[in-house]
Amino acid sequence: MTGVVRPTAISTIIPTRTRAPLVSRAIDSVLSQNEPDDELIVVDDGSTDNTPEVIAKYGQRVKYIRTTNQGAGAARNRGVREASRSLVAFLDSDDEWMPGHLLLLRSFMAARPELLFCFTNYASRFRDGSIRHFALKPHDGPELDWHEIMGASRPVSSFIALPSGMQDCMCFEGDNLYRSQCYTSYVSVNTLIVRRLEAGDNLRFAEDTPTAEEWECSARLARAGIGVYLHCETALVYHHSGQQLIDLDLSDVASSRIRILRRVWGADPEFLREHDALYRQRLREEQLLWIGRLLLRGNARDARKELSDVENAPLSFSLLAKLPGRLTKGLLDSRRAIKSLFRRGA
Repeated sequence: MTGVVRPTAISTIIPTRTRAPLVSRAIDSVLSQNEPDDELIVVDDGSTDNTPEVIAKYGQRVKYIRTTNQGAGAARNRGVREASRSLVAFLDSDDEWMPGHLLLLRSFMAARPELLFCFTNYASRFRDGSIRHFALKPHDGPELDWHEIMGASRPVSSFIALPSGMQDCMCFEGDNLYRSQCYTSYVSVNTLIVRRLEAGDNLRFAEDTPTAEEWECSARLARAGIGVYLHCETALVYHHSGQQLIDLDLSDVASSRIRILRRVWGADPEFLREHDALYRQRLREEQLLWIGRLLLRGNARDARKELSDVENAPLSFSLLAKLPGRLTKGLLDSRRAIKSLFRRGA
């Protein structure tokens, strides 16, 4: 690369670990959309397969960084520190961008210099080849109300000339996202693009949780500046037989969410002045989920410890936590087995 780097140049960060058979698909989907002054950074989070050899085939087109295994959050943060372009985008190494992803987001950010970030929806491809569209919504759940989640809407075409072949769609923006994020994460890191310098320390992923690291980052971004959601699919997320974050135990998910809830919304006095009840409700929901998983594991001692910090804990949880862990696990396993028998007989 020579000459002046445009203000819309993009650093794309791909974290990976032991995904040599898959990472090329992600890399190719980025390189096919990169412009001359863009850069692609692959952060290898301690792979134990031939990932270095796979990356080496791309030569200078990929900046390859190899680290010890510290998790996806740390890998993305390392990529952000290495990034040198004005805009930063992300893609997981087992997924891919659809054609036109970078052109759309680059054009939108160029047209809206006041934006801190924007993001889109994605499609999920399952192992049987089936595809679930607009997969940000919960599986089998109702359609998301983006007016409630974000705010007002306008056609994307009111801001930019649409890329060739792209149908017009609505974009949503407003002051609601930070509050909405307290319920759950509505931002897919695979479709996120951020102004690097303007975001500053807010562009940082959690490093001390086994999952939900992107939830903390997107929440901090939503608090720090204006974000826009474009209601279209620009990424394809694959479900495969390798290790994925979606395979984590629910107790890991709950414990991660508790930590992030406390660190973001629970440490925000301005938010709590208006939404204290919402925060306490969400914290209690995640605490009870975590305690339930501890009881299922027979870990009554830790369950009792966590219950001491829960507002209005259910009596059933308190009684179960007083029993020996082995007995608690046996009772809950029997209850689940009976429920399963009734479901099969229905």
